[in-house]
Amino acid sequence: KCLPLPGSASYAPLPGGMADEEASALEARGLLFPAGGGAGGVSGRGVFCSASGRLAAWVNEGDHVRLIAMNNTSTDGDSALSALERFEWALVEALAVDGHEFVK
Repeated sequence: KCLPLPGSASYAPLPGGMADEEASALEARGLLFPAGGGAGGVSGRGVFCSASGRLAAWVNEGDHVRLIAMNNTSTDGDSALSALERFEWALVEALAVDGHEFVK
């Protein structure tokens, strides 16, 4: 799900960005980054989040894209790493289909 930062006008299906409830839920899970830069600092920035909430991509947070994988337990690091690797591979493949390249 694409969730532009609150106040963003760059994503037509969600003018004004994500709802306050969505922002609060992402913030509670550590998946929302601060907007910074005033109202003009939110356009083109946001979070793509999986339905499970375990995978997220921060877009234009500082890095162009930051991929995040959350695990269910503090001892489940291998599962989170495996999910992150699959997430990165899916992004690389999706970009290639459109003729783009993911640069690490």
